[in-house]
Amino acid sequence: VGALLATLSHALVSGWVLFDFWTMTIGLELDPATAVAVSEAVQGGSVFGVLSMLPMLNLIATPLVTVGLARAGVVPWWLLAFAIVPTVVMFVVPFTPVLFAVITAVGFVPAVWFGVAILHRVRAERAVTAG
Repeated sequence: VGALLATLSHALVSGWVLFDFWTMTIGLELDPATAVAVSEAVQGGSVFGVLSMLPMLNLIATPLVTVGLARAGVVPWWLLAFAIVPTVVMFVVPFTPVLFAVITAVGFVPAVWFGVAILHRVRAERAVTAG
């Protein structure tokens, strides 16, 4: 379930990056009233509300994946703190770019751990089949 939610969440990242660029560009290229009208028309669409919420699935996806992998014995249980604490901290501290960059980096610890665990597993499987 966590992997599915993470996939849905991350599949939209490139679209949101493009949307941010598009929003910035219409603000620079069009007069303010037209830019606001176009932006409100796009964001007022019925699909936009659903799509805008999907990236938020990652707030629960990473903890769910971490719990699943910890239950399976792939990762340690304490890794769950890195999947939850950074998100909670972001909701309770005032925004500061440097602080949020550090908090975000800490929040990626589970993803890095998962990647390293996968690399170890692939290398172990190759060693077994080669030997």
